[in-house]
Amino acid sequence: MGYLVKRTENKIVIPTMNSDHLQLAKRAGEYLMTTPPVQMTTSHVIHGGMYLRTIVIPAGIAVVGVMIKIPTTVIINGKITFYVGDSTIEIDGYEIIPARAGRQQIVVAIEDTSVTMVFPTEATTVEEAEMEFTDEWTELFSRNDENEINITGE
Repeated sequence: MGYLVKRTENKIVIPTMNSDHLQLAKRAGEYLMTTPPVQMTTSHVIHGGMYLRTIVIPAGIAVVGVMIKIPTTVIINGKITFYVGDSTIEIDGYEIIPARAGRQQIVVAIEDTSVTMVFPTEATTVEEAEMEFTDEWTELFSRNDENEINITGE
């Protein structure tokens, strides 16, 4: 497949998704809720006015994220396919990707893959940061699975 989304100066940009694409992601998420759950630990760091959120998706696992309402940066390390509307992004290795607001990704990990989302914030708690990036914060893995939290106060 390869990179099939918009590039800026030869780099990937995760686009905003239209309502049809968001509906598809919602239906995929509803389907995945009927499959056995997979435990994932969410690692959170709030430091220097930045929030970083990392999960490791096991090989062979599909995940549908929540609707992200702000622009962020996504850092991938592994082998994964992102479905973003009519396009896909295949990452094999390490990639730092600007991601626009108004998106809800469907991802499939080909190998164990770490996915980190980063954005500037004034939040002082994980809950504040989560409510900043999504209105669907009650649906986040971090609300049900294990968390590693590092809030430095700097």
